[in-house]
Amino acid sequence: YRKALSHFSTLLELLQKTLPKDHPHLIATYNNIGIIHENMADYAKSQSFYNKALDLCPKNATSNHLHVAMSYNNLGIVQLKKGEYQQALNLHTKALS
Repeated sequence: YRKALSHFSTLLELLQKTLPKDHPHLIATYNNIGIIHENMADYAKSQSFYNKALDLCPKNATSNHLHVAMSYNNLGIVQLKKGEYQQALNLHTKALS
């Protein structure tokens, strides 16, 4: 995971310099880094990256926008792993709506 995190961090730096802040590749990269942290059981960092991805989604994007749904789903998975079942359910419901 450390090597993947290093590569994605380098990618994130490059994307931040070259793309608009709401570009889908940048949003996907934040989600991917969140997944790495989640797999390393660093849930606070994973939530932080998922929230960054969600914050960068276009303000006019509806919940059925791919990146919005992915971010809510990922946040729900973290809550599930933490045993926060009601929060997980709420986030997964948002992802599906």
